[in-house]
Amino acid sequence: MWNTILYQPLLNLLIIFYNYLGHNMGVAIIAVTVLVRFILYPLTRRTLVVQKKMKDLQPHLEKIKKDHGHDKQKLTKATMDLYKQHGVSPFSSCLPLLIQFPLFIALYQVFFKLNQFPNQVNNLYHFVHRPVSINTHFLWFDLTKPDHLYILPILAGLSLFWQTKMMQPQTQQPKTNGKGGQMEQFQQMLSGQMMYIFPLMTVFIALRLPTALALYWIITTVFGIIQQYIVMKEGGIPTPSDGVKSKGSRGTVLTVKKRE
Repeated sequence: MWNTILYQPLLNLLIIFYNYLGHNMGVAIIAVTVLVRFILYPLTRRTLVVQKKMKDLQPHLEKIKKDHGHDKQKLTKATMDLYKQHGVSPFSSCLPLLIQFPLFIALYQVFFKLNQFPNQVNNLYHFVHRPVSINTHFLWFDLTKPDHLYILPILAGLSLFWQTKMMQPQTQQPKTNGKGGQMEQFQQMLSGQMMYIFPLMTVFIALRLPTALALYWIITTVFGIIQQYIVMKEGGIPTPSDGVKSKGSRGTVLTVKKRE
């Protein structure tokens, strides 16, 4: 079922692009990646909208913690009221990601097995032209081998760092007084470290994988950055200092006046 629904269609799509784009496998990989991202755009856009709302709501969440941090019940209710007011569920972005994950794994397998193409002929549809061999060279790279120049793995890490940084909430440093403040500071520190750790992991992993996967990584991340930029340019949720009204506990409305 995995082969029929995901792997085989993606392999055939890659070979079709390869046949019609000058027998250039690098260009074919870029074309397949962009097409898949366009197909998944409705799902990824929904995820990005939720992430942007969560980022915009961060100042409101900090104010709720300041007002109700001493009472966990009120804190939870005020937080849920805020999410409900703005139509946000912290878990609503998980489903689109789970749907995309099998597709990305299938793409990974297709690109990983480029050097096994003669054995993949049986997976091609009858209407797809069967090239005798595959030219796996793209610019200075052999797409079936790791990048010995380290160019694409480093670009993959930098693009992921940029994408992650775009969605980092701009929060004030929490006060360290008390156990709650120390825990909040630890969470922010951990989040900041993850922004660097994941790109570094991407670089080290890409250094050991075929260059085709690093190229795919770069294109899909750059496409995601463009999507994030478009979503972030749209109107957001005003901060508490802009006079926005946020629901507190027991359905009351908290109004914050503009600073003079």
